[in-house]
Amino acid sequence: MMLRTGTNNRAFTFIEVMVAASVLALGAVLIYEAFFISLDSFEYCANFLQVSVWADALLWEAQDAVLHPSTAKPIVTGGEITRRKKKFQWDLSYGVLDEIKEADSLCQMYRIDVRVFWQQGHRRVAVSRSTYALYEKKE
Repeated sequence: MMLRTGTNNRAFTFIEVMVAASVLALGAVLIYEAFFISLDSFEYCANFLQVSVWADALLWEAQDAVLHPSTAKPIVTGGEITRRKKKFQWDLSYGVLDEIKEADSLCQMYRIDVRVFWQQGHRRVAVSRSTYALYEKKE
């Protein structure tokens, strides 16, 4: 014969409630962190797409100035632009890589580099683009 107590205890214990609350809090923190990481990634991608187009345009202008020095405006090698309340700095460098002189012509190979950088949260992000231009001058 088994003895039964008069109460049928079907409630949660305090320890079970605390473990469940801890697991729920940890899950909420992880979801919160993932949300802000995805927002940061989205902002980086939006800035990257905007900067990539802008850097390519700077390269085209510099390449045009190298290939047509008499008609193009002078090459600007740095600056800053503000878009959507964010500052983007850029610098451009170019130089002659190789030069070939022949009897009636001069060929110069230029390398043109553009670097655009900005502050993304606590880190500094940079996008670099490079191209080459071949200038041929007939004498």
